[in-house]
Amino acid sequence: MDSTELRKAVIGLSNEAFELAKQAVEGTGDKEQRAKQAQDINRRLEELLPEVQAAPATDQPTLNSAWSDGRLDVGYVMSNGQLSTSTRLYYFIEDLKRMK
Repeated sequence: MDSTELRKAVIGLSNEAFELAKQAVEGTGDKEQRAKQAQDINRRLEELLPEVQAAPATDQPTLNSAWSDGRLDVGYVMSNGQLSTSTRLYYFIEDLKRMK
């Protein structure tokens, strides 16, 4: 996979993970389905890790950030909110609190 495809794949999975985590926070959607999707995204991120690690140094910051955020978000979903949040999910939660 070339670097453009890898970037699209990792960022796409990371964004999917973030959407699932937001649903978990808001309590929307089917919890079981969300957990299955999180497990699938987690597996796919794991499969991409060797390519992320082997990517050129210029791509590393973007790839590592997106990969880590995705892992944190699926971890949050799979743990029913018990694990740490990504920074972006933290700010999403804080924004929700301010809106209440």
